[in-house]
This record gives sequence, structure tokens and C-alpha cells, in this order.
Amino acid sequence: MDTESSRAECQSYFEERLKTDLKHGDPVFVSINVAPAYGYKQDAVHELVLYDADYDDSGNTLIYYCIDSSYRSQDPQYGGKKMRSNDALWNFMNDNFFISRDQDLC
Repeated sequence: MDTESSRAECQSYFEERLKTDLKHGDPVFVSINVAPAYGYKQDAVHELVLYDADYDDSGNTLIYYCIDSSYRSQDPQYGGKKMRSNDALWNFMNDNFFISRDQDLC
């Protein structure tokens, strides 16, 4: 299996797991890299808590809702609550993985 199809399979499995956990009311903790997520100059591993998602008519995830407890991500209107697209979250997570392990996600 080539790397691209392996990545797609891994992403599909991850999305199904997230969907199952969130639909059962379970929060999901994910690690991201703050550099691409927030435009910081330095890479750093950071945790988010996913608590909900919006889906299209086919059941594909459009948006994840998360809480970021970092004082740097708070704002007066929403606190640490953020919205991330499916692809953006996946990319922030993959970028984080390469920092910590310097290899492919799956």
C-alpha cells in the first residue's frame, strides 16, 4: 500500500473513532502542533479537547468543536472554545507527529 492510501485509510479510521466517541458523549483529546495551528514561530506539542462536531448529510465531518485551555488562545467572547475543520485538525495533528517522531503517522 502506498503512503498516500495508507494515510487516507488512517485518517478514515481516526474520523470514525472520533465520530463514535463524540456521539456517545465522550470527549476526545488530541495533540497538535501550535505553529501551524496558531501561526506561532516555534513548534510545540499541545493538547485540545474535542467535544462536538457537525456532519454533512452523508455523515462526513465538517467541523470539530474543541476547547483549548492555553492562556494564549483565550478571548473575551468564546474563552478557549474553537472550531477546526476536519482537514485542518488532521494536518495540525500530523505536523505534531512529525515533530515528536519524524516519521509517518500510521
